[in-house]
Amino acid sequence: RSYVNCYGRNSSRCTRFDEHNCWDILRGIIPGEAIYKALPGWCFLSRKHAQGIIDIPSQLGGLNLWPAFERVWAPEEVFIPTALSLSGNIDEVSRRALTHSRWDERASDHKDRARPFAYDGCFDDELVSRVRRNGCLFFEKDEKTD
Repeated sequence: RSYVNCYGRNSSRCTRFDEHNCWDILRGIIPGEAIYKALPGWCFLSRKHAQGIIDIPSQLGGLNLWPAFERVWAPEEVFIPTALSLSGNIDEVSRRALTHSRWDERASDHKDRARPFAYDGCFDDELVSRVRRNGCLFFEKDEKTD
């Protein structure tokens, strides 16, 4: 089973920033309904789904899909779920994250929203229990400065 917490353009999670910096850039290259974004960007893929992504160039006559994503904001967050969609596997994916992240959704600058909160000094049994109750196996982000 694959786990990718992704959404499409019609989702309430899709922001104007996403539309402008992801969907609009790919429009004309990839059908809009096939474009997805994963947040957090950590994706866990089964062998079958990973192979489906690897096989995309052969389905496109040798065309490499990655260059289309060069101008996309955080291209790795868009490439994997979009490739799953193009390979016909998106409906088999569990749309949830195994990685716990907390984001500052109120930050005025979108770039500040792209960085998860750090748990420095907060790593304890309560945090681990909360993360596990949410079904996550990992968490980000802990930054220790010397």
